[in-house]
Formats: sequence, structure tokens, C-alpha cells
Amino acid sequence: MVIYFSSEDYGVNGVYEKTLFFLMLFIILFLHELGHAFAARKYHVDVRELGFGFYFIVPVLYVNLNEIWKLNNFKRIIINLSGIFVQFFLGLVLFFLSLIFKNQENIFISLFNLNLFIIIINLNPFLKFDGYWVLSDILNENNFMGKSNSMFFILFLL
Repeated sequence: MVIYFSSEDYGVNGVYEKTLFFLMLFIILFLHELGHAFAARKYHVDVRELGFGFYFIVPVLYVNLNEIWKLNNFKRIIINLSGIFVQFFLGLVLFFLSLIFKNQENIFISLFNLNLFIIIINLNPFLKFDGYWVLSDILNENNFMGKSNSMFFILFLL
């Protein structure tokens, strides 16, 4: 998907533009994780690790928020949505930059589209991204995946 949004169809031509595109994408994802970290610090949660890892085969940045479980559901929802909020704000900036540089080939519209796609993926409650944890807190279910899997087996396999 990243390759598609960085293709020539989206105005990302040449090595310089593609390098800039991936650098800006990394900055967006890094700021998303910092959004989680700053929100956690606001509620006095000790954030000990900001790192890089793999989710299945996809490289991801992450913040270790294990201490978040000491908080009530509302505060956890705020922390889990804070990364999406940062991305939403950055998306608005990218959108306005794409309007300013409308007559030129630019990477802002492709970054805007990719950022929007990442927000949608992050809000998906079926993957263990931000949307999963928000729904888990809304339903007040700590083991949401385990419970949903057992319900699936009960409903469809019996």
C-alpha cells in the first residue's frame, strides 16, 4: 500500500521525492506514537519504551503502555485515541499543503491519502491496533480477542 501511494500516479517521482515521502511518513508514524506517550504522561503513566518491531510481517513503531491498565477506561480511551488525533491534525496540515501546492507535482496529497488509510486501519477493531483497545475499553473487556474468538467458535463451529 505504501508503494502504491508513493507511485508516480500520486506525484512522487524520482529518488529525492520518494526519500522525502518515506521520511515524512516515518515522522507521521513517530508523532502518532509520541501522541500516545504524551497522553500517557499526562495521566502519570510511566512510558519506558518507544520502539520498532514487527506486527505479523509489517514493520511498526510502538510505545510500551503496560502501565495504562492502572487507569480507568475513559483515560485509557483518551490515551489510545491520542495517536489518531495527532494523525488527524497532521492530515489536515497535509491537506492544506496539498491545496497550496496544487499546481505542482507534490507528495502532500499522497501522504494525506496514506495517512487517512493508516487512520482507518488503526481504528479497525479486528486487529490489535488502537481501535481494538478503544473498543475493549468501551465494552469493559480486558481479553476482547479471546472472548470474541470463543464466541466465534461457539456460534459457527458448534
